[in-house]
Amino acid sequence: MKGKRFWSIPPVLMLSLTSLGGCGTRALAPKQQDDSEAAAETAAPVVPTKIVAAGCSRAEKPIFICKLKDGDLLSVCATGGTGPAYAQYRIGKPGHAAKLTIPTKAGGTLPKFASVPYSGGGEAQMAFTSGSFSYIVYSRVIRTNFEAGKPNNPKFEDGVMVVKGGKLVKDQQCVGEAKRPLDYNLALQYGQKINDIFYPN
Repeated sequence: MKGKRFWSIPPVLMLSLTSLGGCGTRALAPKQQDDSEAAAETAAPVVPTKIVAAGCSRAEKPIFICKLKDGDLLSVCATGGTGPAYAQYRIGKPGHAAKLTIPTKAGGTLPKFASVPYSGGGEAQMAFTSGSFSYIVYSRVIRTNFEAGKPNNPKFEDGVMVVKGGKLVKDQQCVGEAKRPLDYNLALQYGQKINDIFYPN
């Protein structure tokens, strides 16, 4: 339903969301890059070891789901089947096999998870790393009105930042609001909590 967010927000973040004072902060002003340059730097995806659908199955817990401008479905799913459960980043066309999955199987380094409150908003991020690339899924709420006595008018943003060697390659925002903004509780359960949010240069 439009206007509702199913993002589980921690108490400290909820307090910030209802704050009436202070200054807003935008977490990141993405660098503008030529599309061909961005495409060249992301042209070597991880090939799945088995066929996995782009979205989450009914047996999995969706941590994040949204559609990108190019029509790809971006998902983070708590998966595992009969084996150990873990969070997996997936991207691909709806109804087709994912063209990129991280990790390809259980084990290895857990994805990192971070959250931070803003004045009248906040942000949560979950980062998946493959080689020199990091894919940082995010959901953020930004306050857009600071006039006393007026509504907050929050702006919701969801998407993924592609980072290589600590440098931002591109920031792909979701089309409209995410079907499932980043779920704080599930991200905390399936990720490794860190104190600092990611700010690529």
